Amino acid sequence: MRQIKITPQIKLSSIIISISITCGVVIFGIYFYQTKIQINNTKITQPQPKYSPHALTKIPQKVISSAPHAIMIPKPTFYMGTILGTLTYNHALKIAKDYYENQSYENAMIWAYRANQINHKDLKSWVVYTQSLSKIGRQKEAQELMQQAQKVLKIKK
Repeated sequence: MRQIKITPQIKLSSIIISISITCGVVIFGIYFYQTKIQINNTKITQPQPKYSPHALTKIPQKVISSAPHAIMIPKPTFYMGTILGTLTYNHALKIAKDYYENQSYENAMIWAYRANQINHKDLKSWVVYTQSLSKIGRQKEAQELMQQAQKVLKIKK
């Protein structure tokens, strides 16, 4: 084994102090590096809320009332949100038609529902709603709703 020759310029206590400081810096750096990684991993692994229209609870809706003044489109089960500001029937109906033309049938149903909320005595919102309902594979339900709406609104085919 080799012996370290200590010269008068370097004292043994200086070597011990510098080794202690170096070990402290290394341990301090490793500790905070690991802590930072754990904090970052915790942020990544925390579940993020995902809002999916299909994950919402379905609320049973009354389809159509027998009273002619109370006919309303049933609220879509995937309906989300509220509108802030002023919305006219024609504007909501135009948005519904635009969504229908772009083959976004669920959005078309939502906007037809909103239009019907404003003016439930007009059949145009029913047409967009039932056509969209038909396009998503619920043809029988769409046909029944349209017949009931026409009957209540007293409109002939």
